[in-house]
Amino acid sequence: MPTSLPPLKEGPPEGSAPILRVGSLNFSHGPQSVLEDFSLDFFAGRHYVIAGPNGAGKSTILDLLSRLKEPSAGKIEVFGRNVKKYQAGEYARLLALAPQSFAFNFSFTVREIVSLGRRPYLGRWGRLSKEDDLIVDRAISFLNLGRLENKLVTALSGGETQRVVLARTLAQSTPIVLLDEPTASLDVAQAIDLMERVRVLASQGVLVVTVTHDLHLAAIYADHVAFLRGGRLVAAGALAETMTAPILREVFEADARVEEDAFTGGLRLSFKSTRSGNFGKTTPDPDAADEKRNGVPALKEGSPEAEAPNGGPADEKDPGRGQRGGGKLRRE
Repeated sequence: MPTSLPPLKEGPPEGSAPILRVGSLNFSHGPQSVLEDFSLDFFAGRHYVIAGPNGAGKSTILDLLSRLKEPSAGKIEVFGRNVKKYQAGEYARLLALAPQSFAFNFSFTVREIVSLGRRPYLGRWGRLSKEDDLIVDRAISFLNLGRLENKLVTALSGGETQRVVLARTLAQSTPIVLLDEPTASLDVAQAIDLMERVRVLASQGVLVVTVTHDLHLAAIYADHVAFLRGGRLVAAGALAETMTAPILREVFEADARVEEDAFTGGLRLSFKSTRSGNFGKTTPDPDAADEKRNGVPALKEGSPEAEAPNGGPADEKDPGRGQRGGGKLRRE
């Protein structure tokens, strides 16, 4: 890895056209709308982060871009062509997806899994060429998986598995890479290392689109951010324009402080719940007020005393137990 990272890019290259265009995209699960009227242009050599609360439609966008799902309305264009017009193999050489979860059910080695990324380029007999082997070597090296190359994937940790999935994705050698929660299974050092490599990838001309819940990493490594809430686009633009306190509050319903961070070269975020002042407070109970005035314990609905015929605790074996008058109140 280089000691100095490429700088964040403020906007699209002058005179360039977006390589991925999304127009008025909609998606529904039956009667339930998941994504409404989503439109955005994506340029090469940029790292876009899509963020928002749970259920906002973030991963759905990646599924639609990768053609795993069919939009109910709207269109997606890659290099000016509707994605519906691409053959499967042709499209797999343009766009690759690293899914959020991936189960390895067979005892393949790390290298064998990464090599699967070359399938869109293989000939009739499905054999890797020397060039394919070289690309696999580079993907393994880029994700620092050399020491695990011959290890069975069924024996890997969650973080190692995530890096193998990403290496397989990079082995597809596509100009567009989609990452769904790529740091979810990684520790702090691994997550930072991965995001630094993503920035290097973008600096080499690749369009990277990442869905993540980690706003702190997004505030350091994203070029552009798109915020969703309730299936709708709330804000989209360069990092400094979108990662602001008012937008964060609108999207996540939390107070936020956003500051420039000289240590990371990005932004530093701090959050506080907008409802924290209400925790521990209770609504006044009118029965409790009566209890205080009269000196008589108030009976709560559903309590044994409230359900007993005469106000005492009910007892199936001795119905008279606890009744007022005729003796002392006995509690079990």
